[in-house]
Amino acid sequence: MEPINDINDPTLWVGDRSKKDRKRHKRERKAKGYSVFDFWNFFEYHSWVMIQVLEDFKTGMGHPVTDEIGSMKDWIKILIEMQDGFKAHTEMANFLYPPSSPEYVELDKKFRRGMELFTEHYGTLWD
Repeated sequence: MEPINDINDPTLWVGDRSKKDRKRHKRERKAKGYSVFDFWNFFEYHSWVMIQVLEDFKTGMGHPVTDEIGSMKDWIKILIEMQDGFKAHTEMANFLYPPSSPEYVELDKKFRRGMELFTEHYGTLWD
């Protein structure tokens, strides 16, 4: 899968992107699973990772079976809503819209719905 290359790509956050910073970032990620650069703005790093992981689940081998999910098509719809929630939070956090604006209210709605689904299906995020 191609990484999502945009302002939220944590590979773009690596200090001054010098060779030394990139090596430090890689070394810390290997040792701890995250680097100090990820830690500084962890929710954005986590959102970036989750958007990509949820994308991979769309082409997975199976899906959970519940009253709500009876097919892979149903599961993909839920995965998209979860992704939209993480994307919405990133936009909200980057102050693209004032909190009272209709755009912000819509993003907040997507975020809350996405996190509700993420919480509900957290234990089924495996393939």
